[in-house]
Amino acid sequence: MARFLLLPKDDDVPDALAGGDLSLSPQARAAKVKSLTTFRRAHADPRLSSGRGLRAVANVKVIATPQRHTPITGVTIFEGTAEDAEKIQEAAPGAEMVEDFRLDLISPVRSGNGEALAGDAAAAGIAIDAADLDNWHLETIGLLKARAARFGLTGTGATIAVMDTGVAEHRELQGKIVDNIVFDVEQWIANSVPPADTDFITPGHGTHVGGIIAGTNVGVAPGARLASYSMIPNTIGSLSHFVFAMEHVQTRPEIQIINMSAGKRETVNRMRYLAQIAQRTDTLFVVAVGNEGPNTSRCPGNYPEVFSVAASDRTDKVWGGGGMGTVMWGVQARVVPDIMAPGVDIWSCHPRGGYQCLTGTSMATPVVSGIAALMIEKWPDITRPQLIGELMEATNALNLAEPLQATGRIKLPQRLHAP
Repeated sequence: MARFLLLPKDDDVPDALAGGDLSLSPQARAAKVKSLTTFRRAHADPRLSSGRGLRAVANVKVIATPQRHTPITGVTIFEGTAEDAEKIQEAAPGAEMVEDFRLDLISPVRSGNGEALAGDAAAAGIAIDAADLDNWHLETIGLLKARAARFGLTGTGATIAVMDTGVAEHRELQGKIVDNIVFDVEQWIANSVPPADTDFITPGHGTHVGGIIAGTNVGVAPGARLASYSMIPNTIGSLSHFVFAMEHVQTRPEIQIINMSAGKRETVNRMRYLAQIAQRTDTLFVVAVGNEGPNTSRCPGNYPEVFSVAASDRTDKVWGGGGMGTVMWGVQARVVPDIMAPGVDIWSCHPRGGYQCLTGTSMATPVVSGIAALMIEKWPDITRPQLIGELMEATNALNLAEPLQATGRIKLPQRLHAP
């Protein structure tokens, strides 16, 4: 038995619902998602969008159907044999059959001494005051100077979905984790659990990312809220996890930004549809491009529908371990990344209560998500295209040829200071 996903191939959603150019406000997003859900359910093939209809075609274990579980993505998920999948594919020529595949965390590089610091010395190592951390990432983007001049934006009102390994409780994140979901794909249950990080290898990738976004001392947007989704449990997830997470995010209209640091190393068109869903529902999808070096990239970080990020160091040089280059999607050439952000030797939260120093595009991506949250607080009715435009303009050139520097390294734009 294997798990299969039936993905819509010929998208018949009308232009009025397909466009991703409405306000990112919760009210506008809720209306868009409701309209999309209503259309999907009204136009779904009853043979393939319900468990009863699917089992009439083949003897399979139905996991998720558009009628009950996946009305936004329209994806059908089942377990069966290859022969079962062939029968269902024959009955659904307008859909694409995909055997479920693995998604990996974009693993960071441990930097500095690599130890967890501060907090409980017995549990987390050498004691250090948070004020003594080297927050060069905040200094480089101009945030420390702005705060010293009483810059008041903190990302209040913005909610970021962290599709990662989970975000643990930490004093830097106290009261900011509004949701912590662990997905049981087999039963298609989203379990709401106390904040925790399932990454025991890094450890604490999701917690580190969450801290960079919203940490009180180490974060770009300390007033923002985090919705934590354990999409890559203990660093390994699947396409099914991705579908589940995307569906769940869209039930939360207050989520305007998705932050993700995972994917496939090769060029895989079969996940692009989910990036299109994020675009369609007016969500900014910020994705790490990968840590395999030049002329490489990961999906979904190289999809045209996402905002891709690579890492720079404290001297404003491109980190050589980050992905970059040109990817062809049909006849469309996609140059990645879209933008650079500080991602080398970044201190942030450790799940045991202290701090750790990590390097990678996973550390750069939440810097961009944090600045996007500041922009949403400043302009609550901003649209997704407008937000991307503001981010692309808020850069410093690194004096390198494209695509090595993308549009440049992100900084706090002067427009955010204006009354």
